[in-house]
Amino acid sequence: MLLSIWSRTWIGWWSLLPVGAVVAWLFVNPRVFPPVREPRSWAARGIYGERAWVQDRDLVPPDHRKVLRLLVALGVIGFGMIFWGLIALEVWPTVFGATVVVVAQLWRIDRFGWLWERRRAPGPDRRCGRGCQPGISRARPPEPPQPITNRLAGSLPRGLFPPRRRR
Repeated sequence: MLLSIWSRTWIGWWSLLPVGAVVAWLFVNPRVFPPVREPRSWAARGIYGERAWVQDRDLVPPDHRKVLRLLVALGVIGFGMIFWGLIALEVWPTVFGATVVVVAQLWRIDRFGWLWERRRAPGPDRRCGRGCQPGISRARPPEPPQPITNRLAGSLPRGLFPPRRRR
């Protein structure tokens, strides 16, 4: 899509053909492929987690809501950079903005995938309503902290990465 909009100076109005093809694919894609019955892949768990969040927004603990808002803000900034880069035909804001949008979206999908796994975990209700302490549900006592396996995750502010489950 970005390349087709960028190419407007080279091929003129013909650049609308690839834009139309992308829009048509976005319409046809969900109708061509069957819906996922069991979320086994990382992306499918993210989609199911987002659906669960849309149905019950209290599933997301308050500290995770802040991160989701941050990711939406990053996506908006990335789209702004893409828009600027495509208008001015500048490479760096277009590529950097696209990178920011993709990273923010992938991180968001990862958060929702974690939410889906947490929701499906056996045990008491895993909900955390408004006003509860970050990461602590009213329905169960706090869990002991999990060891951090990623050195980078240990240096970032708390709440940016979901805790890993031991298998």
